[in-house]
Amino acid sequence: MDSMKTDFDRQISGIAWSLWKELGVAGVDHFHENCLIQPEELIILTMIISEHDLRLRDEALDWCSRYHELISVSRLRTLLKEADPDTLRSFSRFVAALNSLSSAKWPNAAETADFKVKISGKSLLPPLESPSLLMLRLRSLFGPGAKADVLTCFLTRNEIHFSAADLVEIGYSKKSLMTALDHLALSGIIAVTNVRNKKNFELKRPRELQVVIGKLPKKAPPWNKILEALIAIRSVIPEIQNSSEMTKSVILRNCLIKIEPLLPVFISPILYNIPDFGRDWKAVIEIFNAFRQGNFFNVFEVYDEFEKIVINLLRDLYQVDDCVDGIQMIEDEMKFKTNRHAEVYKECYQLFLSFVGDLKVRLKQFLDFPFHKTMDEPLADIPYRFSKEKFPQLLEKMSQIKPIDQITNVQLAVQQYQIFMPEFHVLKQLIYTFRKRLEDLYFVKTDIHLLSLPTVLYKRHLVLGLFSIDAEN
Repeated sequence: MDSMKTDFDRQISGIAWSLWKELGVAGVDHFHENCLIQPEELIILTMIISEHDLRLRDEALDWCSRYHELISVSRLRTLLKEADPDTLRSFSRFVAALNSLSSAKWPNAAETADFKVKISGKSLLPPLESPSLLMLRLRSLFGPGAKADVLTCFLTRNEIHFSAADLVEIGYSKKSLMTALDHLALSGIIAVTNVRNKKNFELKRPRELQVVIGKLPKKAPPWNKILEALIAIRSVIPEIQNSSEMTKSVILRNCLIKIEPLLPVFISPILYNIPDFGRDWKAVIEIFNAFRQGNFFNVFEVYDEFEKIVINLLRDLYQVDDCVDGIQMIEDEMKFKTNRHAEVYKECYQLFLSFVGDLKVRLKQFLDFPFHKTMDEPLADIPYRFSKEKFPQLLEKMSQIKPIDQITNVQLAVQQYQIFMPEFHVLKQLIYTFRKRLEDLYFVKTDIHLLSLPTVLYKRHLVLGLFSIDAEN
């Protein structure tokens, strides 16, 4: 069972060595040359396994003694709030050694390093034009603080705009973030918009900014979430080691459930299966081994500005699609399973009301999208004309739909569906026309694969479940 901790620490050590190599530490592994490096997470990662890999600790100390001014101490302090006591002790000793070797004055230093300092003097920071060093490049321009890290987030995350609340996970207080955002807005780098009483921020001239900033990494993993996940996993290993075979599986499964929101794409597939400790632990090791090799399975990709616009646009369109698909499924099932509909018409009508209510919200959100950012007038004209000519009629028809307490028989329910369908089919035509134009435009400008990714429409399953044979029994 000791090999369990050893195996896990080996993966962490491998990740850390490769990331430090990108920063200029003397090392061999080199798997993250196009992957965003976030040095604060890397320092904490190194502290976690400092007893497992003393040479890694010493090489990290060598680098920090030379380039500590590029580190955000404020962000480091925030991230350390999640650290366990052993990691905090290792960090305090590391800081004591660092402060004694350099002009750094990092807080939380122990009285002495409590270990013999052996730095190699080999660390040499590569040119900051390297894609993986985007965060350090921005810090060299804006200083090691919230402004540089906010811009890093804007450039590497695939959202068009952010609120201050969206950015808190970067590792700064909301006050610090607001100050940074206000300064960036005053400088003209970001623009401020108000959407439904919420202040949003976005890059004002992203293409021009990227020309100045230089190359972006191809991947930007959320290292803060990865760090939180591995801390949680590592913390349960001692408990697992002292447990029975049955309990081991329960402990690990509970841990995976806890960290699933951090890395859902990687953890959720493990949870689909019946708990099995051997299989689950092997899957965990495989995930972090992939991370060690710089393999993130096409997750955390950094897209260019046009791709970001399309991704966000498709996200809004998908929400509308899901509502439309659910309503269409009600119409189809009602026609082909008349007898079953007569039995469940109340429940079916309640689903209909729910889908229509959701459609109203999602469609308004879609029509509020800044279509001009696609730089394609025919595409932007499709939703514009619909919002002016057809949307008011659709809203009027929605307002006329009778509430559930007025539906006393199946004929009234069917009548309500039929009254709504003409405007509903006009909406379906809008979606078809818009999607076709978007596909043509997107194919010309970039890779078509984002539009052909499979999607899961959820509302239809509620309808199918209601009309299923099993539901009749």
